[in-house]
Amino acid sequence: MWLGLQVPDAGSKMSLPYIYMKTADDKLVPWLASQTDVLAEDWRIVLPN
Repeated sequence: MWLGLQVPDAGSKMSLPYIYMKTADDKLVPWLASQTDVLAEDWRIVLPN
């Protein structure tokens, strides 16, 4: 699983940026962080190639 940031453009239905998650079964869903998620100590930053 991984997280991504979607920043809408002028043609998007959404008007504000949002975070989404790719699930284990290869689906993309909006993600709402819990306190446990935010305070976890195993975060990694992956830079684009």
